[in-house]
Amino acid sequence: MSTRDHRIDFLRGLALLMIFIDHVPADVLSLFSLRSYGFSDAAELFFFISGYIAALVYGGVLRQRGFVAAALRIYRRGAQIYATQIVLLVLLVIAVALAGVALGRPWLLDHFGLESFAAHPGPTLIPALLLRYQPTYLDILPVYVVLFALLPFLLVLLARDLWLTLGLSFALYLGVQRWGWSPHTYPGGGVWYFNPFAWQFLFVLGAAFTRPSLLRLKALLHSRRFLVPALIAVSVIAALSFSAALHGFFGTTPSLYVFDLPVVKASLQPLRIVSFLLLAALGWRFLPDGERLCRHAAARAVMNCGRHALVIFAAGVLLAAVGEICWQVAPSYGLQALIGAGGTGLLLALAALLRHLATQRRLQAASVRA
Repeated sequence: MSTRDHRIDFLRGLALLMIFIDHVPADVLSLFSLRSYGFSDAAELFFFISGYIAALVYGGVLRQRGFVAAALRIYRRGAQIYATQIVLLVLLVIAVALAGVALGRPWLLDHFGLESFAAHPGPTLIPALLLRYQPTYLDILPVYVVLFALLPFLLVLLARDLWLTLGLSFALYLGVQRWGWSPHTYPGGGVWYFNPFAWQFLFVLGAAFTRPSLLRLKALLHSRRFLVPALIAVSVIAALSFSAALHGFFGTTPSLYVFDLPVVKASLQPLRIVSFLLLAALGWRFLPDGERLCRHAAARAVMNCGRHALVIFAAGVLLAAVGEICWQVAPSYGLQALIGAGGTGLLLALAALLRHLATQRRLQAASVRA
C-alpha cells in the first residue's frame, strides 16, 4: 500500500491553481483564493509545501543513499526548473511580440518588461541566464533555482541540528527586514520581487516540519487553547481582507481595510507569515485525510496538478499572460472571469493528461520487465 500523503498533492495543486487565478488581472475568481482571506496568498502555501516535499523526498534519499545521490537528484530537478525559466522567457517574448504586432499594441513588450530582451537580446542574455532578468510572471522560478542549489547542504544541516538550521534561516530573514538585503535585477538595478533571502525562511520552515521535533507541535495545534484564539485571529484577518477584495470589484461595498499594515510581499513581512501559519494550521486540522479526499473526482483532479507542478505552473504563466494582454487591450470583467475559469479547466485537463501518460509509461515498463 502507498504511504503517499495525498493531502500534500492536493494542497500543492490548489496553490498552483490559485496562483494562476491571482495572476489573471481583474479575475473575480480571485475572491475565492487565499489572498482574499488573509494577509498572505497562495505563494506562501506553495513555498511552504515545496520545502516540506523537498525535505521529505530528497531527505529520504540522503538517509538511504548518501549525500552524492541526493545532490544529483536535487540538481537534476534544479536544472529542470532553470530550463523551464529560460524556455518560458523565450515563449513569453515570442507570444507577447506577436500579440503586439497582431493587435497594433507594440507597447505590450514594455508592459511585460520584455522590451530589453526583444530589442537587445545579446546584452540581456547573460543577465537572463544569471536569473537577474525577471519580466512579469517570471520572478518565482529564479528563487527555486537558488533554493535547490543550496538544498543538499540545507538537508545535511537540518538532519544534524534542526534549531541551528532554523536559527540561521531566521537570522537571514531578519537581515532582510532590518537592512533590506536583496539581490538586484536587470535592467535598472531593482530588487527581486520574491526576495530569496526572505522567502527561503518559509521554504526552510516547511522542510523543518518533516522533523520529529516539530511534529510534536501537532498536539498543541489540535488543542482548544490554540484553536479558539486562532479562529478569532483568522476571522478578523479574513473580514479585513475579503472586504477589501470585494471593494476592489464592487466599489459600493465598504472596505474594513482602512489602514496600512506592513504586509509587503517582496520581503515577506512578518504579518504575512503569521497570517499564513494560522490559516495553514487550521486548514490542516480540518482538511479530510488523503483517503477521503481521493473519493472525490474534483479533489483527484487538483491532486494531478500537484503531482505535475512544474508543467502546470509553466502552463499557468502562459495562460495568465493571455489574460493580461486581454485586460490591457480590451478590459472586461466578464472576459477575465472567462479566462480564469477556462484556464483553470485547461490546467486540470493538462494535469489529467499528464497523469494518464505517466500511468501508461509505468504499465509499459512493467510489461517489459515481466
